[in-house]
Amino acid sequence: MAIFICIALLGLGFLFYEAPERGTEPQDAVIPNDKESLFIFVPGEKNDFDKKAVEVRRTLSERAKADYLFGELRKAKAIPASAKLQQLAFGEDGMLYLDVSRAILEQQLDARGEIRVVYALTNSFIASFREVNRVQFLVDGHPVHTLFGVVYTYAPLPFNNDLQEE
Repeated sequence: MAIFICIALLGLGFLFYEAPERGTEPQDAVIPNDKESLFIFVPGEKNDFDKKAVEVRRTLSERAKADYLFGELRKAKAIPASAKLQQLAFGEDGMLYLDVSRAILEQQLDARGEIRVVYALTNSFIASFREVNRVQFLVDGHPVHTLFGVVYTYAPLPFNNDLQEE
């Protein structure tokens, strides 16, 4: 008799149990976000920058994220196609040392062109790396006073809000 009661209770439990449909997540489940956004500032139609967000895997190394940013800036023609990212180093107090190849200097740029190159890099790296608030440019491992005679790059540069699209 006891066996009959146990079987009856199991049968009733099975009838009233609501199983979730296959392939669906329970509504209370927390799905970790494995993506993060990088921000690329490319020259716009006016004298401003357009901000574009791209998603990358959160597990990428800082170097891989930096290489991706650099590649996207080359694709957008914000920096010369032959320019390469040599190294990057995160310093204290939000400083990023960005060492680029001498190819960054190959183009002959006017004042507007230099501002666009310098701040496409500066704004993109500061916006993409939360701990960074200033960028120090190095060319082949050495600081330079200016790339083309307009923007003073010997001192670290902050984000430039004045160049963003309104």
